[in-house]
Amino acid sequence: MTVDVAGDVSEWYDPFTQPQLDHPEPVWEQLRRDHPVFYSNLLGAWLVTRYEDAAAVLVDHQRFTSSSFARPFREPPQDVQAILSQVPAPHEMDMLTSDPPRHDRLRRFMRAAFTRRRVAAMEERIRSIADGLIDEMIDAGQGDFYQLFAYQLPLAVICDLIAVDAADGPQLNRWALHNVQLRWTNLEHDAHVEAAQGRVDFYRYGARLIEARRNSPGTDLLSAIVTESDASDDPLSEPELVGQFMTLITAGHETSANWLTMALYHLLVEPERWRTVVEDRSVRAVVVDETLRYTAPSQSVWRTAVEDVVVGEVTIPAGKRVGILIGCANRDESVFTCPADLDVHRANADDHLGFGKGIHYCVGAGLSRLEGLVALDRLAERMPSLRLAPGTELHFKPNAVLRVPVGLTVEW
Repeated sequence: MTVDVAGDVSEWYDPFTQPQLDHPEPVWEQLRRDHPVFYSNLLGAWLVTRYEDAAAVLVDHQRFTSSSFARPFREPPQDVQAILSQVPAPHEMDMLTSDPPRHDRLRRFMRAAFTRRRVAAMEERIRSIADGLIDEMIDAGQGDFYQLFAYQLPLAVICDLIAVDAADGPQLNRWALHNVQLRWTNLEHDAHVEAAQGRVDFYRYGARLIEARRNSPGTDLLSAIVTESDASDDPLSEPELVGQFMTLITAGHETSANWLTMALYHLLVEPERWRTVVEDRSVRAVVVDETLRYTAPSQSVWRTAVEDVVVGEVTIPAGKRVGILIGCANRDESVFTCPADLDVHRANADDHLGFGKGIHYCVGAGLSRLEGLVALDRLAERMPSLRLAPGTELHFKPNAVLRVPVGLTVEW
């Protein structure tokens, strides 16, 4: 794969089109070497490519606000905005787009409900869900791993955690995709209208669910958030509570589904890797973090500079959008030895930035790791003959933040 990189980097960097969309790694390598911090005309933002600089921006919430996560990369046309105006805007709702002290207020209810004890108690249920999906797959001999397993496992887990009817799972998945598309992709008009209506329906579903939990709380995670919020001196508003629900659904399965798909591809593309996972159970926990490093489901995180800030040797002006290229930073040679290799024995695999860093570190990281480990365990034990279908390659949908694979055809 070759990319024409002659001329100004602000012009040729384009993660939305081929070959950079499917194969960004050679470009990332050149960016780290020659353009550690640069301006992209296409994205209208300054981009940070090296690990040290990326980590520094992620933890500096005082000089880099998270508000730009709320701003779409393409302003919606008037009729789309009219649909979206029926429900609160993202900046009124979720943690991703907030800064302290509001961020701390929102996060404490999620963190209190997402306890290590609650997550650990899910292991047997996750195993049961994974085995059930494998039961449905195993006689077919081939299929799309994303559709048959990768998206269904984390979605079923999060639906269990918040006590949502599993039959609603496919619709919740569509709404979550609409939510992601509205923020971080360029949509044609009809698709833009559909996504906007999906977001409205998603919000209204969440509002009804919040009211039901308030009237009849259970032992689920969402009931815990609603109950603790209502009992506090500073309860969350309805938009903030619905934002917690929408975040749980979207972040709770979308990134995990994409990662499971990409991880399996990279394990199977070199059969010896998969054989090691099958034969040596002790490497599987490392493989979870190593694949998160190697093929991070979140390729970038976005901030806005509050003041003029020097990053590396470049001054980023106040008010400018800043993109931290997580996927690129996770392959920084100064942190990871031979970063282009997927090393199932890597000692510092968990130093990756896939879950973020600082106050926005993913509150569901423990659950995501557990899902990944259980998935590897069950697939390795029950489907050791997994292999890529002939000619299978990994292709991606254009997205400014997430790596979204189109699918993955496997055989067994």
